Amino acid sequence: MKARLFFIIAGVLVCLSTPAWAEKPQDPIESMCFDDAGDMYNIAPKLLMAIAKTESEFRLNATSPINSNGTQDHCHMQINTLWKKVLKEDWQYLSDPCYCTKVGAWILSQCIDRYGYSWDAVACYNTGQSTKAKNRNRRKKAKQYVAKVKSALVSLEKEL
Repeated sequence: MKARLFFIIAGVLVCLSTPAWAEKPQDPIESMCFDDAGDMYNIAPKLLMAIAKTESEFRLNATSPINSNGTQDHCHMQINTLWKKVLKEDWQYLSDPCYCTKVGAWILSQCIDRYGYSWDAVACYNTGQSTKAKNRNRRKKAKQYVAKVKSALVSLEKEL
């Protein structure tokens, strides 16, 4: 009787447990390592997420059309091919979502070093310039980019 009860309880427990194959897959946003990259470079993960949303709508394999200067942007953080010279053989790892996010955070950290933790640094991420650029067209483009990132940040705050 005790053995039978044991098997009934064990059977119920097995039925109630979730098998590994039925577990919910990892959230794609989490796989992009925004928290890790934010910790690594002391940048708010939600700001990095807002940039990824603005740049590519989180599309992991996003590739831009050829830019006017002959470069191209890759992965969800839209890393420009100008960085290929700096990243060298590590460029090939941009297809890894976590690596792409960390490279984006590293680039933004350089802008933060230059402009402080500000919207000018966010503008620099995309344009290489601040919202106070001397060239009117670049200044306008920088301000437009910042407005898009701010909008994405508000949108993410509502979603998350």
